[in-house]
Amino acid sequence: LLSQAEHDELASSVLITDSKILAEGVSNEIERHMVKLKRRAIASKSLKNYGDVIIVRDIARAIELSNHITPEHLEIMTKKPAAVLPKIKNDGAIFLGRWTPESMGDYSAGPDPTLPTGGTARFFSPLGVYDFIKRSLSSLLR
Repeated sequence: LLSQAEHDELASSVLITDSKILAEGVSNEIERHMVKLKRRAIASKSLKNYGDVIIVRDIARAIELSNHITPEHLEIMTKKPAAVLPKIKNDGAIFLGRWTPESMGDYSAGPDPTLPTGGTARFFSPLGVYDFIKRSLSSLLR
């Protein structure tokens, strides 16, 4: 959450979890690490205005909420992240499991870092090879 928040004052960083213990732990760690950040003023403003830790009743509700939020980056940290993947409909890039943080996508894992922001993943895809291909349509009636 902090790595996203320190990018920009307008960055959105949200944790959706079904665990109150995790939510409290993450909130405490954010406070603990915030004081160490060089860009803490930016991260602090971002989290205040666009960040949240949301506790939901179950993973199904977390998926529903994520699809509504339409994140630029989505990290799925469940016991079986691949089982959640087909239910995700709106995102820029998805990172599965605890060993695949979003920072891997930025620097080495391969997803293009040019992603739809501000909820536009509802109707736009990440930049990809198809954006550089010219296609034509044709018809023939007989």
